[in-house]
Amino acid sequence: MLQFGEPIPGARRRPGAYGIIHDPSRGLALVTAGGGGLHVPGGGIEAGEDDRDAVVREVAEETGLTVEVIERIGVVRQAIGHLNKVSHYLWCRVLTEGGPHEPDHELLWHPWEDAARSLELGADRWAIATWAKARGYDASWRGRPHA
Repeated sequence: MLQFGEPIPGARRRPGAYGIIHDPSRGLALVTAGGGGLHVPGGGIEAGEDDRDAVVREVAEETGLTVEVIERIGVVRQAIGHLNKVSHYLWCRVLTEGGPHEPDHELLWHPWEDAARSLELGADRWAIATWAKARGYDASWRGRPHA
């Protein structure tokens, strides 16, 4: 499994699920939270959930979008702050939009090429590059894992 960032000794392991959501007319769905950087929408997998359930719930909470999972993109490890994250990335399709969402999160749509370069996390960049490459887009700038 790919690793982004140096693993943090003794840090808590946190599984999460994140949605790659592309609309041909608007681009990729990304979020900012509390004035922070751009991220792929998603978050922690709760007890009793699998990655598909978690990404549907998390995307709705953060963006107000109701999505369905099309396919799994991949799983990577990433060290962030005090966590060793195990991030599941899934390609999703929008079913409905406009639902309630967390007030500190903002949904933004970006052309995938620009969005991927602007993302804060290497694992997010990797996931978009992997998604794009599988669809025949040029993803030569893809995120780089920790060696």
